[in-house]
Amino acid sequence: MALVGAYVSAIAQPIPIFGIVELSGSGTTAGTNYDNGVRLAVDEINTAGGILGRKIDTHLGTRKHNRMRFANILEKNGGPAVFGADLRFRSLNGRNTNGEEVPATVKSWVSNRYVAEVLTLWDDIDVPSAKVQYIDEVINDPQIQVRGMILQQAHPRYGTLRFPNLPFRFSDCDTNAPMQKVAPDIGADNATVAASLGYSDAEIAELESAGVLYKR
Repeated sequence: MALVGAYVSAIAQPIPIFGIVELSGSGTTAGTNYDNGVRLAVDEINTAGGILGRKIDTHLGTRKHNRMRFANILEKNGGPAVFGADLRFRSLNGRNTNGEEVPATVKSWVSNRYVAEVLTLWDDIDVPSAKVQYIDEVINDPQIQVRGMILQQAHPRYGTLRFPNLPFRFSDCDTNAPMQKVAPDIGADNATVAASLGYSDAEIAELESAGVLYKR
């Protein structure tokens, strides 16, 4: 009875959906439309009984721009003072209009610092940032490895191959196994397909000899 009660309690719990919506700055229109669309769809699904009897519970956070935070903190930490002082860069529209001049202004400041130092500074002021990694850094990135994003395949002709895995996961589906299956050579399944269509072994051999069916 305890297991039955636990199961009933579990299926009665709502299904949470999380998201971040931009409701200010240049993304106001798109963000508002997205927010309204999600809420409308959730209302329709819940009104119809939910998903397998479970209602959906949305948790949408908002992202808002602080136009001066980035420039001011940079100045306080040895950043390019002109970036915060120049009126062209004080607003989002101004930075968009003069976008080609922003990299040149910031470049000298960034080039004199290690990547880790810049990332730490921006992380301390909640500015989303990340290093642009080289291929070898991507492959050896701890998150990439934990997620199983790089698979190895034992190829009979080319040896061990490394290639990207599918970026998504399903609880009831193993995405690794099919991705590690070696792709067949050209025409490798021709005889099998022809046999399934009713051709005899002799007919298949004749077609292969005539070059109608490719055989490696």
